[in-house]
Amino acid sequence: MKKLISRLVIVVLAIIGLNGCSKNEDVDNCAQIQKVDIVARKTSVFLGDTIWLQTNIIPPISLYNWSRGSNSNLTWSDAEVFIYPCTKNDEGWYYLNVSYPDCAFKNDSIYITVLNQPVTPPCSPVNNEVSFTALSDLSFNSTSYAVDPSFNCKLLSGNSSGNSPFNIYFNSFWNNKEPEDGAYNIENQLDFGGSEPYSVYMNTNNSDILFEANPGKVYVTHENGKLKVSFCSITMSGNLGGPSFTTSATGAIVAP
Repeated sequence: MKKLISRLVIVVLAIIGLNGCSKNEDVDNCAQIQKVDIVARKTSVFLGDTIWLQTNIIPPISLYNWSRGSNSNLTWSDAEVFIYPCTKNDEGWYYLNVSYPDCAFKNDSIYITVLNQPVTPPCSPVNNEVSFTALSDLSFNSTSYAVDPSFNCKLLSGNSSGNSPFNIYFNSFWNNKEPEDGAYNIENQLDFGGSEPYSVYMNTNNSDILFEANPGKVYVTHENGKLKVSFCSITMSGNLGGPSFTTSATGAIVAP
């Protein structure tokens, strides 16, 4: 009988010991959750690079809920977020909620900036001039730079007497901010939705023909703090309802 009682005591003590360890582990796990912070490989990245977010520690048991900005559709449930290649649309606030039942949750956030890669234009056109292969060259006596109310996007124009302006429309993404340096894609129409920030639309009117720039690239830089857009041998075409007319344009326009 004594042996049976002894064995029973040992089992009870073992159970109590196990429960004590489990409780301690729970307490430690909850304490670890409160120490979690977001760690970013880089808080500022270039377009096409990798956004990599992690946590400084990983508690033994925890639930992760990442989100970006106010978009509830962009969520992740791992201990890290890996985005490659990143776009301008990946810029913004990233939020993390770490939790586990019976533990107080922990929130943290971080802002990631996505920048265009600065590029040196492959040509060196004269400021405020545009040369054509099949049209008369333009030399601007003034330039303008403001949000065009007709299309609700920023418009950089070169103006000269007796000629229609040469227009460069920016994506509406830049309406309330200065365009970044770097290469921008030329679109064959205005992107009213703002889905591609690094894009422009270019046109000019000559002899009642609206010449529009075909897909290519322009190069945005800042000269003495002023916006400058350069382009090299860009094909422009237009028509009067019949045959198409084509020319090549090289130039640079500097904001006033």
